[in-house]
Amino acid sequence: MTLVARGAYETGTLQECCEKFTLESLDRFPGLTGMIDTRCTFFTQNITKMLDRFTAHKEGIGQAIFGGKDIGKPTGIHVTDSDPHHGGQQVCIVTFSSGEKLVYKPRDCRIDSLITGDKDSFAAVLNAAEGGDRPLIPTYKYYAPNENFGFVQYLPHGEKDRTIKSDEDIKSYY
Repeated sequence: MTLVARGAYETGTLQECCEKFTLESLDRFPGLTGMIDTRCTFFTQNITKMLDRFTAHKEGIGQAIFGGKDIGKPTGIHVTDSDPHHGGQQVCIVTFSSGEKLVYKPRDCRIDSLITGDKDSFAAVLNAAEGGDRPLIPTYKYYAPNENFGFVQYLPHGEKDRTIKSDEDIKSYY
């Protein structure tokens, strides 16, 4: 499995980041050892918690987001550069052996589902309303079982058919 960590100062695989680190860095920056230890602990806990939650909810996620399709096993985890919260938890994008991707959000996603969910959400109601040739509001499939976390359908940004391209598109959107 590939883990990719991204931050404001370093991009690359975890191994590449570690290879660039030197012991001189510890001498130049007092307190760095404690910060690294804390960050490594949080990172490990975040990944472990996400994988445990996925394993415990795999069937529900499969039904809610993939229509029951077997997505296989996780083969890659992209830890986003979102701000860590609640013990260093961060949003992750998980890739599966089927090629499917899934977004893990370590926070309550139920309100998001009510606003932008693919069924019975505010966006879905607006999209279903009559109103001509306006661009549709993007909706997502959610699996949000409680207030602690949720999994969300992965949609790549910048798809041509989901992008506002002109002033006319903007006017018709709003």
